[in-house]
Amino acid sequence: MKNHPQSTGQNYLMAIAIEEYAHFPNAPMAVQKVENLVKTLQTKYRFTSEHTTILSNEAATLENIFQELETLINKLGAEDRLLLVFSGWSDSKKLFNQSYWIPANAQEGKTHQYLATSELISTLQSFKSKQILVLSDATFFPIFYEPFNQETSYPDTTNGTT
Repeated sequence: MKNHPQSTGQNYLMAIAIEEYAHFPNAPMAVQKVENLVKTLQTKYRFTSEHTTILSNEAATLENIFQELETLINKLGAEDRLLLVFSGWSDSKKLFNQSYWIPANAQEGKTHQYLATSELISTLQSFKSKQILVLSDATFFPIFYEPFNQETSYPDTTNGTT
């Protein structure tokens, strides 16, 4: 078995868990799932509470999400690793060829209050770290896996299933 050199970087975790929405139905178990994941990562893997941020329920606003991403952009170096976790509702708009994570305080149908996944990807590309993993317990729309095509059938995210 080969010995791999140990990385000098740190593991960072940003978790967004929204169970209680102001203008959407609740997303059952979202917070508990993320809390269980965080506990496992901190117990069995090299994630520390010092490098972990959890935005839950009313704290998971679009503004707070971007503030934390900006903090992490300024903090993480090239050797650091980021795990970004989202558990909550998402939406997709075929008209805009776009998918969205829905922050806790967003109003239904007001996509300017949502987190566009294209904007998230652009933000993540600003990090010095090139080791970034996004774990999304929500619909993450097929536009990331295939070119947009008017004939493509997209999942219905309006009925409470993701």
